[in-house]
Amino acid sequence: MKSGPRQSLTASIAIAVLFVVPAIAAPWTRPQGDIFVETRVDYFRVNPQTDFRFERLETNQYLEVGVFPQVMIGGKLSYGQTWVTDGGTSFSASGVSEFEGFVQHTVLQNSTGVVSVKASGAIPRSIDAGVRTGLSNDGPDAELRLLGGFDIKPLPWKLFVTGETAYRRRFGNGSDEVRLDGLIGVQPSEQWLFLGEAMGSFAVGNAEDGGADYDVVRLVPSAIYRLSSRYSLRAGASFEVATRNLDPGRRVFIGLWAEF
Repeated sequence: MKSGPRQSLTASIAIAVLFVVPAIAAPWTRPQGDIFVETRVDYFRVNPQTDFRFERLETNQYLEVGVFPQVMIGGKLSYGQTWVTDGGTSFSASGVSEFEGFVQHTVLQNSTGVVSVKASGAIPRSIDAGVRTGLSNDGPDAELRLLGGFDIKPLPWKLFVTGETAYRRRFGNGSDEVRLDGLIGVQPSEQWLFLGEAMGSFAVGNAEDGGADYDVVRLVPSAIYRLSSRYSLRAGASFEVATRNLDPGRRVFIGLWAEF
């Protein structure tokens, strides 16, 4: 895999819009008893190189449950099939690429804004299961995240913004990471919601031999269409616009949102 110049993100403004159901991973904690589920299918590939090609077709399940006032738990599970061609060698693998659980608590909230904290843990991700080379880690991860959101409400459209920052401790051979994520979006009607997301992961430089040590910045535009009061359909794409120690890739996805 080639190594590009190190990229830095001087500022990350994470922006999100609340629709019929809030955008997943938003600062707004779900009311007690509410359940949100996203079922999504992703296709990812590394931008084609002369002698290397990586493709993955993946299914993703995401869950949020309001368990107490201002307290939410949830998790995500990703499973898929990978195909790799490197020079004259080809192979494929399948398996779980990500499993993570979290708890989120609202610290401050008023009519226009919210601040939350989120703690999460993840199991190791293995190359043998088809994980992208350069991302795998041989130990568990733990993350602490601070989330803030604001309702701007410009007329005649609705606008919400959020910003998130996190530190991910990797107990395996991979480097710890600083993460800066965000979304921006607008709801022009009851049926449509448009989102623009920026996501940055930056290694702090403490990887052990053979451990993941990379930087990546992704831009993720998407659109959500409200099918009914309970269901919404989301489609979008992800573009890796800056990387270090990773060949950049792109992703397309489609998902179904449901609230109960």
